[in-house]
Amino acid sequence: MASQKIQQSWYRQFLAGRKQWQDVMNSIREVAQLKSQIADMTAGSLSVSWRLAIRIKGADAI
Repeated sequence: MASQKIQQSWYRQFLAGRKQWQDVMNSIREVAQLKSQIADMTAGSLSVSWRLAIRIKGADAI
């Protein structure tokens, strides 16, 4: 994930004295938020798939 590469880069820059700790923590938060959004979208997609399958095939087919 590109945001993880940015996070790692910012951490290296922090160690080199070019970024502040707050910047590193913001990048970590951003990665966590993106992972959460991906999980939410995956769960939503799965839920829609199940609902469609039930409507098309009926509850007995599942």
